[in-house]
Amino acid sequence: MCRGEELKGPEVSFLIDALCESYRFERAVELVKQFGSSGLVPLDHAYGVWIKGLVRGGRVDEALEFFSQKKDSEGYFPATVRYNVLICRLLQENRFREVYDLLVDMNESCIPPDVVTMNAVLCFFCKVGMADVAFELYHSRSDFGLSLNHLACKYLILTLCWDGGAEEAFKVLRSSAQRSYFPDGRTFCTLASALCREHKIDEMKELLYLAVGKNFVPPTSMYDKYILALCRAGRVEDGYLVHGELKSVAARTSYVKMIKSFVKSGRGDIAARLLVEMKGKGHKLIRPWCRDVICRLLEMNNSRGRFFNLLEMLTRCQHSCQTYNFFLDGAGHAMKPELAREVFELMQRNGIKPNLSSLILMLHVYLLSGRISDALNFFNGVRRQGLATKKLYVALITGLCKFNKIDISREYFFSMLRVGLNPSLECYELLVQKLCSLQKYSEAIHIINVSQKMGRPVSSFIGNVLLYHSLISPQLYDTCNYLRGAEEGVFSGNSTLCWMIGAFSGRLRVSHYIADLERLVERCFPPNIFTYNLLLKQVAKSDMDKARLLFARMCQRGYQPNCWTYDIMVRGFSIHGRKHEARRWLEEMFRKGFYDENQ
Repeated sequence: MCRGEELKGPEVSFLIDALCESYRFERAVELVKQFGSSGLVPLDHAYGVWIKGLVRGGRVDEALEFFSQKKDSEGYFPATVRYNVLICRLLQENRFREVYDLLVDMNESCIPPDVVTMNAVLCFFCKVGMADVAFELYHSRSDFGLSLNHLACKYLILTLCWDGGAEEAFKVLRSSAQRSYFPDGRTFCTLASALCREHKIDEMKELLYLAVGKNFVPPTSMYDKYILALCRAGRVEDGYLVHGELKSVAARTSYVKMIKSFVKSGRGDIAARLLVEMKGKGHKLIRPWCRDVICRLLEMNNSRGRFFNLLEMLTRCQHSCQTYNFFLDGAGHAMKPELAREVFELMQRNGIKPNLSSLILMLHVYLLSGRISDALNFFNGVRRQGLATKKLYVALITGLCKFNKIDISREYFFSMLRVGLNPSLECYELLVQKLCSLQKYSEAIHIINVSQKMGRPVSSFIGNVLLYHSLISPQLYDTCNYLRGAEEGVFSGNSTLCWMIGAFSGRLRVSHYIADLERLVERCFPPNIFTYNLLLKQVAKSDMDKARLLFARMCQRGYQPNCWTYDIMVRGFSIHGRKHEARRWLEEMFRKGFYDENQ
């Protein structure tokens, strides 16, 4: 240049490109400035090369600043290909504002976009979450001569999946697959998951066929999701066929879903087959699944044969007490005590000693079937062997209570005490509840006194039973009064519990201040929401303003109102003729998601 020799633009561009390739950006910018100030060489092409070099070198901000300066000072506009370089890099860095500005700049400067630009625009719409606009552009691609590149396909598929458009995403993939595109593993899994989630079963099936045609092996988890989707859609047999084609181990959730679906559809035989296969693959079986399968098998023809065939297959490799217990439980829920007894005897013949769970299950089998005498004979036989533990006593006592055999239950309750075992809280609670419901108040009081002697305070459940019966009848207080001093315990003398029962039965005159009623109850037992509902019901009989105060106090103390709470308030206002307030409370009840069956 000093010798007056003329350099052409391409030669300058070559020099700048070479300097950028070797990361000598300072020398390159110095060269650009020198030639720019000389005015001897047209530099439009060199500017474009410089912008490209800066972008490739990771100096995007410098490239944008240079472009802005030259545009303002020299009216420079790069070619489409240089815009594309900037736009694509900015998209990679999620700098959407600058991408938008460049696209607007191209439009205002009448610089025609090419295929790369349009793919970048599509990616831009996808990245900013404008799935509908991106899909519309995709539909209009023929108008722009747009052929999607792999990156644009990927972004469009992912965006449509995230936007709830799995079916549209699959159409994009199917169309693109005809032009040799197939997604990477992450995109494939995202699309497959979306199709299963949106119950697009046929599309999912076609996607798997496409994968096979492209020699792409989907992960087992995708087949599991497909099987689950088929089961949810009621196509259980199809799910089982897909499962049968897999060589790998299916997920535990797939087995569970298929088993539940086949049980629901009445195919206990296939559910049993899956149960055996599941165990063979190393998955742990749990009682509810086995129970459902066994109960369904026992509803089919040749039920006995199917039952023992399943037992034989599940114990083929190893005889375990747990497996036999599954069958005791299943037979019990199917009301088949004879089968359960056979299983119980079979396990002993096979050298398996019944554990405590086995004994309790066998006891439940008889109780569930209403075979009370068999249950008692079984228990007495176990007791003679010295194997009657606290848990077995509790199972018998609570079971007898639930089947309203109160006198027998009470007899074994005291038998348990005589051998030095303290019954569980549930035993005390069920006996008190059942005895009170039969108005055998003296016996209920005796049970409560025994509970206190054994170191158990009055529970919320027992307290609520007493509170409820004191509200409906004065007989409980009369019994308390009659027995006062007859035996030691919480009912002896002027006990607080007697005072509470007398107050709520109307036999004793007490303060009706809400705080006083609360304190009286709290001195007897820990209150809960049921307690407050009983108090609320009592207060609502005479004064709805006090009932409203009690409701507010209950909420303030952290008790969540339930459907019964609102029902008490609605009925209370209605009975007192305050219809407008009753309607307001009813609306509040509905807003809370509670439903009044009487409406």
